[in-house]
Amino acid sequence: MTKALAAADFRSRAYRFARQAQEYRNWNDKPFIHLVDGVISDNLGVRGYLDLFMAHDDVAMVLKSRGLEHVRRVAFIIVNAETKHSTKHFSLLEEDPGFTDVTDVALTAMINNYTFESTALLRQLVKEWSAHRQVTQPGNEPLDYYVTEVTFKGLPDANERQGFLDLPTSFDLPEADVNRLREAGKRILYSRPEFQKLVRDLGGKIPGTPETSAASSR
Repeated sequence: MTKALAAADFRSRAYRFARQAQEYRNWNDKPFIHLVDGVISDNLGVRGYLDLFMAHDDVAMVLKSRGLEHVRRVAFIIVNAETKHSTKHFSLLEEDPGFTDVTDVALTAMINNYTFESTALLRQLVKEWSAHRQVTQPGNEPLDYYVTEVTFKGLPDANERQGFLDLPTSFDLPEADVNRLREAGKRILYSRPEFQKLVRDLGGKIPGTPETSAASSR
């Protein structure tokens, strides 16, 4: 953080992160912190890790500074519970949508766009981290990265996919919907190639798959 602040490059993500973090160290000017729902700034919970890693040249050094120098694999499992209600009916009506409908669609679109960009940035950074380590530390064993996103968009059936995307964000869903969500989440996670590779590399086995699937890939 000290290095980023000294560079004072307003175009740098590391400098922006360092400035934001620095503000919270001045207790006299900021004795109280007021928090709001994370959906406003980060609906996935990955931005904190991205900011941390982007402020350093090498992920392995970040891990080492936290006593995790023996880590060989870094796995990100992102649960993206975004909703996207169908707006097809708006195109079938002559009158304009109401203010509430427009506000809801606009807010949802903003959150979903930012969510997509965060995930895309993480995938891009994983490639850059791997390439940087190979160039700067060719003698060291590379870290293995796994980025798995669990999203309703991973469901192949269009009707089932839209049915889950239409579910409201609520702390009080019917038990039947909760059970459906759990079952769908498991199916999506187990079907993701990145997660399957992680399980194989750890010597494990996806439930319901043949015993030879894990052993043959070791």
